[in-house]
Amino acid sequence: MRILHSLGLVGLLSLSVGQSYAQDSYNRFQINFAPRTMEIKDIKWNKDDNGKGWEDAKLKSPGFGVGLIHGIGLSNTLPIFLETGANATFHIKSYDESEDKYYSVTSSYLFLDLSIPIEAVYRIQLNDKISFDPHFGFNLKFNILGLEKGEKEYGKNTVEYKDRFFGDSEYDGDEEKGDHYFGEGDKYKAKRFQFGLNVGVAVNLGGVRLGWAFQPDLSKYALTNEYSDKDKDVKTRCQILSVGFTF
Repeated sequence: MRILHSLGLVGLLSLSVGQSYAQDSYNRFQINFAPRTMEIKDIKWNKDDNGKGWEDAKLKSPGFGVGLIHGIGLSNTLPIFLETGANATFHIKSYDESEDKYYSVTSSYLFLDLSIPIEAVYRIQLNDKISFDPHFGFNLKFNILGLEKGEKEYGKNTVEYKDRFFGDSEYDGDEEKGDHYFGEGDKYKAKRFQFGLNVGVAVNLGGVRLGWAFQPDLSKYALTNEYSDKDKDVKTRCQILSVGFTF
């Protein structure tokens, strides 16, 4: 039994050790579906409160994007690869809300970010066509756009507004100096740069790759005092479902 067990272990390892991987490299173009959650801790409100568009202090927005990834082998004996590249993702969420015939809000949230994953991949080869890629690493994210824009109707009066996450907001075309989405003052501007983790798994079917990844940001997106007497951290996290084409 020990001999059979040893032979089985050797056979399993031969899937990974049978060749040199250090010179292997590849590229991948991928299309991403990337829903994101923005959350303020320890805050809850009802629909009648000040957090329109948010539910239980969470703003969930679907996202779509594309990415280009490069991978290179790190070991002569093990199928370990280093992957890096860039993913551009656009998030949008719209809502309409009417409290009564005299007041209504129509609004959209718009976000754009560029993320750079740096991660290790271990390839488990089942046969010539099918392999699995568990991966773990870090994610560097650059937030390019953050905006809520819409209209508020008060009876017969309509006010157009743009609440900016990184700059000064506008109401009816007038810039409100120092007024940002999360509060008044520069410390309530959202952060352009965030650092986080990237963990997931993928399956390779020939040249097609189906992947799932979870990206929790370790650094905060912003501070806010809009919904509390104290400053609260605004955190973000994202899941990515991807279809990639390796070449």
